[in-house]
Amino acid sequence: MIQKLSALVLLATVLSSAAFAHDFWLQPSAFDPAVGERVDVQLVVGEHFVGDFVGRNADRIVAFTVHDARGVEAQILGIGGRAPAGIWRAEKPGLHVIGYRSTGTEIELDAAKFEAYLVSEGLESVVAERKSRGESAAKGRESYARCAKSFVVAPGEVALTEAQWSGWDRVLGYPLEIVPEVNPCRLNADEVLPVRVLFQGRPLANALVGCMPRSDPPREVRLRTDADGRVRLRPALGGVHLVRVVHMTRAAAGATHDWESQWASLTFALPQR
Repeated sequence: MIQKLSALVLLATVLSSAAFAHDFWLQPSAFDPAVGERVDVQLVVGEHFVGDFVGRNADRIVAFTVHDARGVEAQILGIGGRAPAGIWRAEKPGLHVIGYRSTGTEIELDAAKFEAYLVSEGLESVVAERKSRGESAAKGRESYARCAKSFVVAPGEVALTEAQWSGWDRVLGYPLEIVPEVNPCRLNADEVLPVRVLFQGRPLANALVGCMPRSDPPREVRLRTDADGRVRLRPALGGVHLVRVVHMTRAAAGATHDWESQWASLTFALPQR
């Protein structure tokens, strides 16, 4: 009974924290679908791979597309107001890059919550700037936007060719973007996963990047990018992973908010180890 109560308390804590979390990722129903198989592409808000599905909202979508290994782009379709936000089928074998970008949404947090959130996401530079402006006790007025990607590999009847494996390093041109420098879907055990973070197309230094396995979220690794926007991650497990990063800048004069943040994520399935 004590063990059951402990489990219920833990679950309640996770669900409660997910309700206030900012993490956002794409969660396809299969990372290795057969050609022609329906794939539900869920938009998820939460943390530790626990969260809520977000219904499709055309007013929030800047881009919701998929690129095949040749670079051919197609729109991800769906039904307004419903989850899954996207429905897609792979027409050919190979690696596909699904991308989603949203418009900005304004929020306001009291000073203590805003400062704690900044520290938790590695945004100490914003804390320092607020202090230098005498704003540490002021509410945090922010506009946030999402930049999410996911890799899905549709196997063929025979082994995929190198051409069919291509596209993992494709840059979609989002304001904040995570670009791997090796194909994570083919990463061998104990190999390093180097990724590069781009902000407005340029390398972003000192950004805190997390790499979380779905099978064991507490084993997330968090490291900062170097001067070239690069970070070397070493996933300990196989299976589905989430790589995530946040960047915040001061809003332009006259805006109805003080800060603008971009939240980038990348989901993929590593080979099992």
